[in-house]
Amino acid sequence: MPIERADPDLRRTRRLEWIAALAVALITFIVFIPSLSHGFVDWDDTDNFIENQHFRGFTDENLAWMWTVDVDKFFMGHYIPLTWMSIALDYEIWGKGDVSGLNPGAYHTTNNLIHSINAGLFFLLAARLLRRTGLKALSGSATPIVIGAALGALFFSLHPLRVESVAWATERRDLLSSFFVLLTLLAYLRAIESSGRAYLWRMLLCLTLFLAALLSKVSVVVVPVLMLVLDWYPLRRISLAPLKLLEPANLHRVLEKAPFFALSLVFGLIASAGQSKSRTLYTLDSHPLDGRIAQSFYALVFYLRKTFAPHDLLPLYELHLKLDPFEPRFVVSAVIVLILGTVLAVFARRVPFLAAAGMWYAVTLLPVIGLAQNGPQLVADRYTYVATMSVAVLLGGGIAWAMVAARNRPALAYAVPAAMVVLLATLSYHCWRQNEVWRSTETLWTYTSTKDPGSSLAQNGLGYVRYTRAEELARRGDAAGAAALYEQALAAYLRAIEIKPDNEQAHNNIWIALSKLGRYEELLAATDSAIALFKKHGTLLEQSQPTAYTVRAWTLNQLRRHDEAIASAQEALRLNPNHAAAYFHIGNAYTFKGELDKAIAAYQETVARDRSNALAWFNMGMAFNRTGRPREASGCFAKAVELQPDNPDFRRMLAPATASPG
Repeated sequence: MPIERADPDLRRTRRLEWIAALAVALITFIVFIPSLSHGFVDWDDTDNFIENQHFRGFTDENLAWMWTVDVDKFFMGHYIPLTWMSIALDYEIWGKGDVSGLNPGAYHTTNNLIHSINAGLFFLLAARLLRRTGLKALSGSATPIVIGAALGALFFSLHPLRVESVAWATERRDLLSSFFVLLTLLAYLRAIESSGRAYLWRMLLCLTLFLAALLSKVSVVVVPVLMLVLDWYPLRRISLAPLKLLEPANLHRVLEKAPFFALSLVFGLIASAGQSKSRTLYTLDSHPLDGRIAQSFYALVFYLRKTFAPHDLLPLYELHLKLDPFEPRFVVSAVIVLILGTVLAVFARRVPFLAAAGMWYAVTLLPVIGLAQNGPQLVADRYTYVATMSVAVLLGGGIAWAMVAARNRPALAYAVPAAMVVLLATLSYHCWRQNEVWRSTETLWTYTSTKDPGSSLAQNGLGYVRYTRAEELARRGDAAGAAALYEQALAAYLRAIEIKPDNEQAHNNIWIALSKLGRYEELLAATDSAIALFKKHGTLLEQSQPTAYTVRAWTLNQLRRHDEAIASAQEALRLNPNHAAAYFHIGNAYTFKGELDKAIAAYQETVARDRSNALAWFNMGMAFNRTGRPREASGCFAKAVELQPDNPDFRRMLAPATASPG
């Protein structure tokens, strides 16, 4: 009979657990309150929230966008429909507000709520796993386990490594998927205590919760393996002894996970297909297998080190290609992993709690460890969210064991929990400090570029911060101050491509900064250089080069070299026939040349591909006016005003065009 059923104090124990779970959740929410006042940051938040209209309301169109299984339409390569549903719910309830039409505080508050609930759920999971180790039988009381599990749960939830997942609005997927993973495992613990129809229904609930986790973030595909790890220890439902591996009981435990593995396989294939379409997925040519293996060893050691020494945490630990696998940090990491892995394997039967924790840790990191590299990060704090739960359970178990061992000496029994409280206070302080890093785009990139000046993305972000300040000064009429900041932004962008020559965003930002400074000859040279570089690297021919050619066309128009501008824009169209901006610059070139019918045709092609281009509508209206067609001009000006109602130039032209005879 399971320990829990034989426990006459089970009801009291469960009540005590729920009280502790609520306390853990409340403390967690309070510590993360500073994140509620954060804004969105210009790193994925811009794409996911500010510029994204598809989550703003539960319209048929938006729901189709969230739930589509067309891999070509996965947003930024991710299939996370349930995460988008949660964000849409935020929007409907309280997420509207600022100039972008959004209230950032709403999304940050929900992130904090989910993380706090996760902390409470993790406590419940930890307590129930620790009871399975036999600690309850040794102590004769549930109190040491509840205290140990609570302190372990707070170690997990208040750790500075959690800040990235909570304070970065984009990482809702991390929090929501973990919420469903925790529910899945709690449901699993209930299911295996049952039999007959109750067992089947509870396993079906477990499977449904796992499906919800997969629909929130696909990297949780490893959950069935975690179930098998728990089956070995502390549940002791299966044996790893060589002679018992093929016994019917063992096989049954594995086969009961078959539906879970089937779901994992399906969603793994969906994720692979989606990521293959993503701009951020690295090929083996750009990041060879030896470098990926070295990165994986490094990540396993890095996350463990940061768990116990969480200093100098960064929003981005940039991956520099091509990685040298024989660099000392990678070699040392590989040696550490191999030694620890061997020791745990050899002594698994003697220290099953350490072996199980190690397996949990390694298995949960496997999808994000670098073997299938997606994104510019070597490692990332957010990847520790589920992985280090095993460390927290071990810590909680150690506290409970220490209390049991010293049960006859009360002062000593509570010395360990007291020391843990001091540690948690220290972690909370560092959590608050790390939270400040994510307050705004400026705090994010200023901190990152200071801590890691060799990061191309951080330098590009720092340039963006300076550029944004320059724009503010320009709006206030401070031309000299704006020019100085544009120069500083340009310097940061140039540093970014010095570090990483194929940093496409930095190239684009260099073009913008040079255009603001009116340095057109330098801008022309910069686009030519970028085009040559993109060709050499083969970087996204369909997107990078057309953009470079259209910027080149704009620059040539500024230099009054209109025929060359048309040729450059046509080259962009050769690479991408639907590149609306290329038609726009062709229209401008023909306008400058006085060939207005050709200009109108080019503007019509522009708005056919991008109906939101207000300036194209306005320029087309001006061309219609100059060719004596005021009725057509009026329609164009009306559309421009509709798109930008506060633009005084657009409104000024609408009235006379409307008043003119047809």
